[in-house]
Amino acid sequence: MTSGALEFFKRTGILIEGRDYALAGQNRFLPCFHKYDLFGDSDGFFSGGAKQMNRAGFWLTTGALCGFVTVALGAFGAHGLRGSVSVDRLANWGTATDYLGLHALAILACGLWLLHRSEDRWVGRAAVAFLFGIALFSGSLYAMVLTGQRALGMVTPIGGLLLLAGWALLAYGAWRLPGQPTSTRD
Repeated sequence: MTSGALEFFKRTGILIEGRDYALAGQNRFLPCFHKYDLFGDSDGFFSGGAKQMNRAGFWLTTGALCGFVTVALGAFGAHGLRGSVSVDRLANWGTATDYLGLHALAILACGLWLLHRSEDRWVGRAAVAFLFGIALFSGSLYAMVLTGQRALGMVTPIGGLLLLAGWALLAYGAWRLPGQPTSTRD
């Protein structure tokens, strides 16, 4: 992370030095990312002394939980929403569930990758992009279906861009694997 990004997070209260939690005033709800070294920045921004194994375990757990939520929300859409919402809104629910499930598998793949190559910061960043992409893309579609507020759909493309960024970061991490000629990687 750049020093500009670090300053932004400090100014907005997302990152508070010396605390274990992210948001001031709400410090019991949102654990700060530096506890898990999610970005693979062992040089300090999010490291906080976390072991690399914790990062892989975090992503494996997160991917498994996303898979669990996929099945639960898919069943709710198929059995609980049918007849309660329009066909178009039910199709949006299905799209949200499909993308959640696909990217749960992507997060699991990142976790498995990090078990074997724990130093790969690009894959850690890809997993973060996938997680936030899921939250914004699928979350906005779920909220739109449940509330009927179409304005929530304006958030969906931002989530889609984060999902695309996750795939690009994963591809870049794969491209930088050892064994390829250095001149083609840099």
